[in-house]
Amino acid sequence: MLKKLRAIVDVFEAGKAVGNPRLWKIGQLSANTIAALIFAVAQLLKLFGYDFGIDLDASSDIAVCFLAVANFIATVVSTKHIGFRKKGEKKDDVA
Repeated sequence: MLKKLRAIVDVFEAGKAVGNPRLWKIGQLSANTIAALIFAVAQLLKLFGYDFGIDLDASSDIAVCFLAVANFIATVVSTKHIGFRKKGEKKDDVA
């Protein structure tokens, strides 16, 4: 369990990336598309009288937060060029 947790944390370090960045990018694009479609369909249904108990501002805030977090994670873990540096590590120390 700790090895899996450590592996998850490790991919956020600068100079490291997941084993298959292509799949992460595909997942990132899919998540963006699905989130946009869910938001659009919910707003379209609201126009036709269906009420979900959530207003436009709240639903757009939720969608934007979800997309921001998902895109941040997918971008950082799928490239070796960005990420968090270890304490004391200089910017030029990572590839």
